[in-house]
Amino acid sequence: TNVYHIEFGGYLTNHLMHGVVALVGLGATDAKITSFAQSYAQQLEPVLKTSSDFQITEDTWKEFIGKRSHYSELVQFFSGRLDQFASSLRMSSGSLKPLTLVLRQYVPELVDGGLGCAAFHPIIHIGYGLMDTGDDVTCRSRDVIDGLAYMVHSFHRPDGCKPSAEGAHSIVQELELNSGIEVWEHNSDLSHILLGLLKQLCDDQPVRRLVTKLPDLIVLPPYTSMEPVSDFQQKMAAIGDHGQDFLDKYVEAALNALKMTFQAQDSLHGETRPSFVTYTMKAIIDGAIRLYASCSTVDDFFLLHGVTSSWALRRTLFCFDSVVVQVQMLISYLKSLLSAYIAQGMPVVAVEWPGPTSLPDWKSIITKAVECSDDVDEHVYKLVFTCCEAEKAYGCPSTQLYRRTAAQKMDFVP
Repeated sequence: TNVYHIEFGGYLTNHLMHGVVALVGLGATDAKITSFAQSYAQQLEPVLKTSSDFQITEDTWKEFIGKRSHYSELVQFFSGRLDQFASSLRMSSGSLKPLTLVLRQYVPELVDGGLGCAAFHPIIHIGYGLMDTGDDVTCRSRDVIDGLAYMVHSFHRPDGCKPSAEGAHSIVQELELNSGIEVWEHNSDLSHILLGLLKQLCDDQPVRRLVTKLPDLIVLPPYTSMEPVSDFQQKMAAIGDHGQDFLDKYVEAALNALKMTFQAQDSLHGETRPSFVTYTMKAIIDGAIRLYASCSTVDDFFLLHGVTSSWALRRTLFCFDSVVVQVQMLISYLKSLLSAYIAQGMPVVAVEWPGPTSLPDWKSIITKAVECSDDVDEHVYKLVFTCCEAEKAYGCPSTQLYRRTAAQKMDFVP
């Protein structure tokens, strides 16, 4: 987005960087990546120039949270802060990366309202910018800064939103959690935890009534004043405003289920047990993939964003040294993921998952994805990339969740 604006067509998000990162991660040739980028860029709009007589400062940046304005000035502000942190670290010989310090300072202010805003695209942009694809680190830093500015730009905190910090502090104290690096050594599928929650959600009549009311709600203020945004974003806002009680209830239920199953790991894995943050992050990723793959609405566009954004959240999460902030992010993201499912009308999710079958190997799946024409939806690359990376990180569970979902996306299996 050095050349192109973060949005085009009024509210559509620029996915150029996401597609390039996915293709690089899948091992595409330089020619393929260049061809895709040139084709995709034809629809984009030039970056907006900043005003020479207007600057956002440390004292004023919060005034622009959720205003959907001054995006270029926000990029300029966060870029300046990045440079300042870099200079300070050079003088102090610190080991931390300046980008990490920027995220640690500003993201906690944006957790409740920033992780699901703009159809999850700001956290996707940050997470993809942080992914190690072996290319230019300077470009990756700029991508993360763009995502952070986009999160401020598009932020929406629902009315009556319960601060996630309250629940996070409680969990940290109860489980005596400490921050740490991610460790995962067990090939298991944790998608059943989220799926059980979705079943309860579907059976909840007040939630059903809200789903029915959504089309009427979003044509009224304050949601009409959000334009230009997609009706999905308007629905997400309306669900947040009118459904906080049941969102809090189901997120609490999910966290209780996670705590119970996490604590049961003691007898199974002993000292190799993963941290609660790692365990919960994997449960969310597995649940998001299973929701997308088993949904009666085939290839649901916004549930696919749950897959790519959960993986981006994982990449972002471990930049933070505060376990409270990490748990905050998990709570807030889970609430956004449930809201997205409700916004899409709570389509039926198949309980049964196919048993172990013969699937194409990853090389065949990746080759077919990379060989797609340049005008293919870039989410093809992102979905296959996410599933492939998930299996690298977590191993292959007996359900073959990651490879089957990628094979399904590429039409190898129904």
